[in-house]
Amino acid sequence: MNYAEVLNVIYNKILSIRNEKHGVLCIAINGIEGSGKTTLAANLNNYLLEKGLKSKHVSIDGFHNTREIRYQKGRDNFLGYYEDAYDELAFKEHVLLATKHGIPYIVEEIYDMSAEEPVVPNKKFLDKDSVIITDGAYLFKDIYSTYWDFKIYLKVDYIIAVERAIVRDEVLLGGRENTINLYNSRYHKASRYYSEKFLPEKIADTVFDFNNLNDITLLK
Repeated sequence: MNYAEVLNVIYNKILSIRNEKHGVLCIAINGIEGSGKTTLAANLNNYLLEKGLKSKHVSIDGFHNTREIRYQKGRDNFLGYYEDAYDELAFKEHVLLATKHGIPYIVEEIYDMSAEEPVVPNKKFLDKDSVIITDGAYLFKDIYSTYWDFKIYLKVDYIIAVERAIVRDEVLLGGRENTINLYNSRYHKASRYYSEKFLPEKIADTVFDFNNLNDITLLK
């Protein structure tokens, strides 16, 4: 299937869930770093808005920990990325739990990575039939898992994900070689650890093979 067909499959699933549940729906898009999660989340958000749904893309990247906490185990340490990159409790409180309030709301960010400084949480109130879309590499962890109404996993080979990461992150991470080294030693090593621990492909509601974006396969 093509990308537009993927969006339509997800849209129809969301409509099906909406028929069974009232309140804000929380959608998780999971996959290894470089799998295409953020792009899919942004495109899906726009697609849902075009279809007349009240949708919001809330990236977990707005919930990074401070630089001191992120790198306390070392810049290349994979457990440091897996355990310390994000303020998981804050994301749970300000997004997942916040959508369950009598008057639902979200906070989009608590930390500005570009400035490396905290942001004062700003509540944005939601209609009760809103859809919240979040992308992230570790969204099926126990701390989050019970709050998702629909879990999507993007399956991508590590080699392909690294090539995509080079295109996206080469300048940010200091060149091609450094990008490859960081993904192999930190980001993807953390993803392998997470995948072995939580089996995200197994527990996802829907799985897409995203290796070829011109010929995407619905696996589950």
